[in-house]
Parts: sequence; C-alpha cells; structure tokens
Amino acid sequence: MLGAASSLTAAAITVPNASLKTGGSWTDKGNGTYTATYTAAGAGTDLKATLTLNGWSTASQSAAYAITAGTVNQAKSTVALDNTTYVSGSDMVVTVALKDSQDNAVLGAASSLTAAAITVPNASLKTGGSWTDKGDGIYTATYTAAGVGTELKATLKLSDWSNDSKSAAYTITAGMAEQTHSTITLNKTTYVSGSDMVVTVALKDSNDNPVTGAQASLTASSVEVPNATLKAGSWTDKGDGTYTVTYTAAGAGTDLKATLTLDGWSTASQSAAYAITVGMADQAKSVVKLDKATYVSGSDMTVTVTLKDVGNNPVTGAEASLTAETVKVEHATLKTGSTWTDNKSGTYTATYTAKAPGTNLKATLKLDGWSENAESNAYVVTEPVAAIKDVKVNGHTFAKNDGFPTTGFKGAEFTLAISSGSASDYDWVSDAPWISVNDGVVRFTGEGTKNKVTLTGTPKSGVGEPIKYSFTLKSWFKSNGLAFISWSDAAAYCAVQPDYSQPTVQQLNGLVSVDQEGIGGTRGTLGGLWSEWGDLSQYKSSDIVGDSFWSSEHEKGDNYYYVYLNDGRTYSGSVKNYVVCRKSL
Repeated sequence: MLGAASSLTAAAITVPNASLKTGGSWTDKGNGTYTATYTAAGAGTDLKATLTLNGWSTASQSAAYAITAGTVNQAKSTVALDNTTYVSGSDMVVTVALKDSQDNAVLGAASSLTAAAITVPNASLKTGGSWTDKGDGIYTATYTAAGVGTELKATLKLSDWSNDSKSAAYTITAGMAEQTHSTITLNKTTYVSGSDMVVTVALKDSNDNPVTGAQASLTASSVEVPNATLKAGSWTDKGDGTYTVTYTAAGAGTDLKATLTLDGWSTASQSAAYAITVGMADQAKSVVKLDKATYVSGSDMTVTVTLKDVGNNPVTGAEASLTAETVKVEHATLKTGSTWTDNKSGTYTATYTAKAPGTNLKATLKLDGWSENAESNAYVVTEPVAAIKDVKVNGHTFAKNDGFPTTGFKGAEFTLAISSGSASDYDWVSDAPWISVNDGVVRFTGEGTKNKVTLTGTPKSGVGEPIKYSFTLKSWFKSNGLAFISWSDAAAYCAVQPDYSQPTVQQLNGLVSVDQEGIGGTRGTLGGLWSEWGDLSQYKSSDIVGDSFWSSEHEKGDNYYYVYLNDGRTYSGSVKNYVVCRKSL
C-alpha cells in the first residue's frame, strides 16, 4: 500500500526500550515499505516491535531483539558514602553506581574501579577488601578512615572520562588517643626543688591524628609526675593535640619518669627520666630547736637546726652557713671546742653553754636571703641548783642514777659529789641508824637491812632545796675476821651463820662465768662485792681483811674457786683462804 506513512503513528508503531530518533520520521519507499530510525534506550532482551493499524484486531510483531547497556557515562554515574562524618580508624562504605547515557545500569565493570579511578581522600581500601558487584550497576567497597579532614569528597573518574564525579562532602575526626602514638614529655631533665616543670602531653589516635578537646581526660590519676605537684592552673589545649601544664618540683630524686595512662590503656606512656635536686634552705620549712625548755646556768644546751628546701627536702652540707650571725641563742654561747655537726639528714647540731639566767628566751635562725627569722620555742635559764652529781667509791665513780650500792659490809664508805658548791655546805642525815654521813662521806657503821635508805643534805645557809640520795641494798657481807682456813671450814662457818651462805664468784667480783684463771671482774658492775667497792683492804674499819676469799663454786677435784678482793682476780685451788659470808636482803 502506497502513501500510508501518516498512519504509522506512535500509537500504531511501538518499539520497546527505544524512541524515534530526534528529528526523524517515517520514509515512504514507494513500494509499500516504510522506514524510520529509532534510538535504543533501556537495556532489555526478547523485545519485539509491534504494528497495530486502525481496524486491526491484533498486532503484527517483529522478531525479538535485545538492547544492551552502553559505555559508562560520567554524567549518569555517581559515587557516594554511607555517612557524612567518620572517626579515624572506622569503616567507610563507598558505593559507585555506573550507568550508560540512557541510564542503563552497567554490569560487570568492577575491574574498572581501580585506585586510579576511585579516590577517597584521607582513607584507604580496607585491608583484604575489594569492590563487590551487586549485579545492578551498583558496586560497593569498604574503606578505612585515616587522616582528619573536613569538606572531603570521594571522586570517580574512569579512564575515558574528561571529568570526575564527586560524592557529597564528608568529615573525618580523630579517634581515641592511643598509647603507642601518644607521648608525655618534660621541658628539662634536671630540676631544682621548688622550680617549675612544664609537662607536655601529645595525644594522637591510632592513625597519628592529633586528638583535641581532651584536656578533661588529663586528671591526677591519668597523669602522674613523681616528686612534683600541680601548680595552680589547669591543662592548656594547644589545639593541635598537645596539652601543657606547669608542675612544681618537690621531693628530690633521680631516674624519675612522668606517666600518662588514659582510660582503656593497658600500659602507661612514660617520659624520659628526670632528676630533682635539693634547693636552698627555705625559711618556712626550716626550724631551730633546743633539747630542753629549762637550763641551769653553766649547763649544756643542744641546739638543733633543721634545714629543708621549699619541697621539704633535707638540705645537707650547709654547716658553713651556720655562723654566729645566722644562729643566735639568747643567754648562751657556743661551747668551747664545739662546732656544728652535719648529721647528713638535713639536721645540724651544736652544743651551747647556758649563761645568765633569763626567761622567754629564744634561739633564732636567719640565713642569707631570708626575710624573717625562724624561732625556737621559748626556754628559761635558771641559777645553778645543787644536786647529786655522782658517787665516788675507792677510785671509781658511779653515776648518780646507777643504783649504787646494792652490796654492803660494815666499814664500807663512799662519797657523794654535788653539782654546785661543796658537800660541806650541807647538814647531812640518814634515815637508817646503821649509816652515818658527814660532809657527804657515807659510812656503814652497823649491819645493813633491805629497807630503802635516803640520805638528805640541807643547805647550812638556809637558802635552797635539800639534796637527797637513795639506795636499797640487796646483799650484806661479813667475815670471821683474820682467819686463814680450808674451803670446807669456810663453808661450815657460813652455814652456821643465820641467813648467810658462801657467795658465788659473781657475788664476789661481778664476773659472770670463769673460763680461765686470773680473770677478774669489772669495776662498776653492780651485784659484786669487789666490783662495787674495789680493793677491800682500803676499808680500815671493815672486818673483811686479807686478800683471797673462798667462793662457793667447785672447780674440780679438791679445788674450789677463790677471789682476791684486792684486785678482783679469780683462781682455783685447795689451799687455805679467808672466808666471807653473804646474806640476801
């Protein structure tokens, strides 16, 4: 049929997934055939064109045809991410949609998504990851966020494209501070106690990104600076992942290290080692004190100076600074021959001599550079008061509180020495009838008892307090006079004396045990007759005369130990010796 081109309308002719080419129309070939050019559009298979003219009940169909996708078109293809904000180290799902110019999904193109074609700023393809073809023109891959950044955009640019396709902008923020990437440092390796220490903490996440805004995590438990204290103030965020604060050096020490341990860390980050040395003595920390609150004029005064720096560290080696100008002790002078002694602990001692009486007196300490004195507690210097100084016995001197005598015999004698003046300035009495006292000389004139004895000296001038000396005997000795007898006769003699017995070696000379002959006791040892009284031959009123006296102790065979009461030596034998008997009180 000729001349029917007008009947070939869009309603009569359908070409699935295609459209009449722009500007095109049906051409009448003059032989009953008509042609037109269509443009393939949507991809498809088993497609058939149809012809249905007016009056037809069914359509005429073409053979089946297929339309496949064309090349990837830049304007139609996209790259996108699953979020707009990521934390460094977290996953980033990147999605690429590939379409041709007709919006057909381009399949099987995963190999074209190379590192050159896809760029994801501040991120990298996750280890072991690759692009996944979803079968619908969609391709996904997982990247790992790394460097911090803002207004970042992923780009897609295939090899034949002139321009790229960009994603929406995204941001990567720093992750949590990580121990192996974070540090703590100090501005020096040596500090003087009391000086400033600038501590710097650098916080970085696992990708070395600076962690900002984290000063609240820098607490006393997370940051430790040994031998130092936080100075007034707080941590300063420098805005680049570093934080600074100032500490004050305190206790002296070496090989010290600051540590940083944030929540979640298994180990601490340590600074390089530093040392804190002792500073100058500080007035507020240093003191001067005395050993007593009251002194008698002429007596010793022990003055102690304690020097510490501002960090409470003991200051040693500073004895040269303790001079008559820096240390002043009221109503006292440095004792002749005394110097300041460094006790190697920050303390220094010296002995002064109390002088003129006074009250509310104080020692003061003021070193160079100090604005004020350090003062001791108040003390008093009084006039000398007489007291028992010591006890002199036959060439030996007992301290007044040694407890002498514990042994006694008729004719024993000792002298009380007083601290001030003379014993003859006092009227002396004894509360025991078997003792006489004259000018401080004490004599045992009768048999002693176990009762406590008190000797009292009253000032003859009537001015001052009485002086007293007390003692209690524990044993009493007596002899049969000048009689040289065997050991058995000596034992028999003592046995018939009521309450008496032969004494041991120790009770005679104070010697605890006899391991060889010729060894004597030690003068001053209480409990031994000779060790307390010395050479017994010097007591002219005594009935204990002679030199060697039997003990109760057996040596071997017929031999028994005997003691020389003139020199305290011990021997053994079976010859005759003198006898002395002991009564326990």
